[in-house]
Amino acid sequence: MAGKITTLYIDTSSLRLVVSRGKRILDWAYLPLEREMVSDNMAVNESDLALKIEQLLKAHKSQSKNVFVGLSGLHCISRPMTLPRLPRDMLGEAVKQEARRVLPVPLEELYLSWREIPGSSERSQVFVVALPTVTVDSVVKTLHRAGRKPTFLGTKPLFLARSANEANAIIVDVQLTEFDIIVMANGIPQTVRTITFSDDGLSPDKKVGTIVNELTRTISFYNANNDESQLAPDVPIIASGELAEGLGLYQNFSAFDEHPVLPLQLPLDYPEGFNPNLYSANLGLILHHLRKKHKDESSFMVQNSLPMQYLPQPVSPVNVLGIPSAVFAIILLAFLVMNNLTVVGKIDALSARADNTRLALQDRLSRSQEISGEIKKLKTDISQVGVSIDNCRLVIDYMRDQRSRIDGDLSEIVKILPASITLENIHHNSTTLQLDGIASSEKDILLYITKLEDSRLFGGIVITNMAKNEDGSQDFTLLINTSEPIGEASGIDVILRYFPADVSLTTLRQTGDTTVIEANAPDEESIVLFLKELEESGLFQEIALNSKTSGADGGIDFAFTVRGIE
Repeated sequence: MAGKITTLYIDTSSLRLVVSRGKRILDWAYLPLEREMVSDNMAVNESDLALKIEQLLKAHKSQSKNVFVGLSGLHCISRPMTLPRLPRDMLGEAVKQEARRVLPVPLEELYLSWREIPGSSERSQVFVVALPTVTVDSVVKTLHRAGRKPTFLGTKPLFLARSANEANAIIVDVQLTEFDIIVMANGIPQTVRTITFSDDGLSPDKKVGTIVNELTRTISFYNANNDESQLAPDVPIIASGELAEGLGLYQNFSAFDEHPVLPLQLPLDYPEGFNPNLYSANLGLILHHLRKKHKDESSFMVQNSLPMQYLPQPVSPVNVLGIPSAVFAIILLAFLVMNNLTVVGKIDALSARADNTRLALQDRLSRSQEISGEIKKLKTDISQVGVSIDNCRLVIDYMRDQRSRIDGDLSEIVKILPASITLENIHHNSTTLQLDGIASSEKDILLYITKLEDSRLFGGIVITNMAKNEDGSQDFTLLINTSEPIGEASGIDVILRYFPADVSLTTLRQTGDTTVIEANAPDEESIVLFLKELEESGLFQEIALNSKTSGADGGIDFAFTVRGIE
């Protein structure tokens, strides 16, 4: 029916369906998913998830083949970028080059989309969204298995940012297994974070504590890096999500007394019994669709992240205009056929006699041709068998090479693993190796990275996650490039020699010859001594302090950049 849209939100714990027409909600459904059915925004078993989606849509009598799809913001990247003022035909290549430089994941593993942001005449501003190719491909294949076609694909944090209707705000959306924090400044999402809870069984108090800590860290980080546009005291915190009321976020955010706390209000018509907090992503999708129809200028914020090959093909105007002509031609042809049936009947009677004679001759000829064809087919089959055997040999050789390479990587990783580190998960694809583990301390992790670099078997090694547990241990995730073995030593092992005992590492990111370190020190004197020792070592081309803020534990959170090794 015209104006009716079907939205589907998929995360690790559930499927959420909302059907609407205009601003009116018509139908909705929530279907919990078995544990590990969806992991890291990908279907672990596409056929099982497709069956769940198909059953959910049929149970609610959704006939539409086209579906608007929302995903968690996990592993998805969105940010504004500033570039020199360029002509429109050159801007796309400039965006790719800048994305290749600043994004932590190789561009070949991402689907990249971007929109230009209205701004000054001196610089070009764009808003970039990057989704892992494996995530998008998995979702599209799953929906196709369920007999549906995705016409729009986006991430929940951007739907929320688009729906908040506030140029400056801090949005916090809490779901069962994860939560989002979005910092809005001048109508643009400047900081977008999706964070998973470390344990599904965390108590409500510990979940609230985690959210408050991350919110404090995010606000401090933004203010430290935006001196000219810090978050004013009257900027609201907008709370939403499945657990917003259950965790009492409106009361627990009272610690941020300089920021008013408000619920997310969307201009839609809710029927009785509908819980908007449970379906915040779907409602954001609906609101985006409605505002886009009215050509709202901020539509750049939620871009369709479906790649070109998955977008529905438009109907050609030439084909549409050709339909009436084709109908007229069919009617005219039918009229002529009806008027000539009598003549055709007589011709058929005469033709039948000639056909009997031809059939007898053709029967003998066809038998001869069948025998010749069978002989020719046998020769072709013999030739194809030879080609297939050669192809199989090539495939087997390739698989042996790949197995040998993977065995070599894994053998080295396990051989140099310190006793103080436990690996919980190893994920290997053609170019990337991901290690998830637990270490006694951050220094153990750095020592392990140094040993991996010394092996000269791997390329860039990046710490993509590091979090301290209550018992003092460290959860961490390493992303290792296995396609290009490292040549020169990085600065990690050099930095490690000078790392003081009273300084705790929070995050380390390495891109090329640049290393960015975030850490916590008990006082400013420890920071000054640490950076002075690094500078006096004469081993680095440049050492720069990026930020310094008071930490929640009474210490000082700071970040600095090290470039090059002399």
